[in-house]
Amino acid sequence: MTAPSRHANQWLVRLLTGALAVLVMIVMLAFNQGFREAEASVVRLVISPFTKAFAVNDVVVIGVDTGHPVGLRITNECTASLLVLPSLVGFCLYILFLGVRIRSAAYGLLMAGLIAFIANQLRLFFIAVSWLAWGPNGLWVAHILVGSIISLLAVFVTLMVQIRLTASKGHALTREY
Repeated sequence: MTAPSRHANQWLVRLLTGALAVLVMIVMLAFNQGFREAEASVVRLVISPFTKAFAVNDVVVIGVDTGHPVGLRITNECTASLLVLPSLVGFCLYILFLGVRIRSAAYGLLMAGLIAFIANQLRLFFIAVSWLAWGPNGLWVAHILVGSIISLLAVFVTLMVQIRLTASKGHALTREY
């Protein structure tokens, strides 16, 4: 294969990979009900050692055994799929550079998504525990103030981890710029 056609093939693969990432972003934004339901189920599992809870669709009902149960709905704005969107945008930008291996960029994106999911589960757990401990006032402080801080930190950490993993050289030859 000649150099120009090899170069063209690399660009085609990168453009198709980027298009697939954009499609994933659109699907995550438009059809995330199943993902929110899975998150609700995980929150139920995490909170169950502390209080009786169950999940119905994208709602986690906690405090069933306290006499004052409350349902927490995981909305479009509260899902981990929203936290991973900056990493997907970063992935699309990284793969534009021929010096970045697609495999490294995909691994960075995968780890960023995992970190975003875990951070969001911790955030939701904190919100649920705050409700149980301090009632509606605890819910709003935990949700609006502390939950927002956790979300911002999660996005920052996911991007830093993604950049580090994407830019790692591994066993490849040193890049020339």
